[in-house]
Parts: sequence; C-alpha cells; structure tokens
Amino acid sequence: MGHTFSEVCYHIVFSTKARLPLITKNNSSRLYAYMAQTINNSFGKCYLINGMADHVHILASLKPTVSISDVMLRLKGDSSRWVNEQQLFIQKFGWQSGYGIFSVSHSNINSVYNYISNQQEHHKKFDFKAEFRKLLEKHNIKFDEKYIWE
Repeated sequence: MGHTFSEVCYHIVFSTKARLPLITKNNSSRLYAYMAQTINNSFGKCYLINGMADHVHILASLKPTVSISDVMLRLKGDSSRWVNEQQLFIQKFGWQSGYGIFSVSHSNINSVYNYISNQQEHHKKFDFKAEFRKLLEKHNIKFDEKYIWE
C-alpha cells in the first residue's frame, strides 16, 4: 500500500495542578482555542475541547507519526507557558503531571462529543475524581487510588 490512512480518535482528560479551580468562563475560550490550534497545527485534528474549572476534556484524532506522550508533553507545556505569559490567570498556572487517554471508536465519536459538550451538566451530579474513576473503570483500566491523585 502506497499511502498511510489513519483515523484514530482519542478522548483525553487531565486536570490543573493540584486540581485548582483556575479555568473560568472568562478565560476558558482563549485557553481552549490555543490548545486546539496547537493540536491542529502539529499533531492532528481537534474536534472539541471543553471542561470545568479544574480539568479539560479533548476529543481529537492524532497523526500516526506522533507519539501520544510527546503530544501531551508539548500540549501541556506549551499551553501552561502561554497562559503564564499572557497572565490569563491570577496565579501561576500548570497542569497535573499525568493524563487519561482513551480510544474512541468511530461509532462513538458523536457520543463522546456530546459528553464533552455537556460537562457543566455532568458535574452537577459528580466531581472530577468520580468522573475520572468512572472513565478508568469504563475502559477497564486497573488503578490504585493512591497513585491517581497528586
């Protein structure tokens, strides 16, 4: 086969350092736009970014030539550096060291898109910790609670 064809979609989740509630309605759109641009310019295609004050969800397809860990290192590093240069938040900003990344089948893209779009509704019922545990369990990822939270 002469060409590489790929459509591997991911649901990516990570929180602010120490899960501090720093992302507000006033600054989220600029942050999400910067992150989407970073993904689109270098790593693949960003379909959606949304979240809450202490975490983000990203739906994106990544090029087969990029390493997920390299994408996450650069996305989180570049965006936190940009936030601090722009003084977007009152205090110094950073992301947690880890992340969750879950594959999304083509048939579930709309469902995950809707889930990410409706973050504010979901979080009326449960917090980030409960949501993240649920995602790990749904994807059959074994975890020890003491190693999840910084």
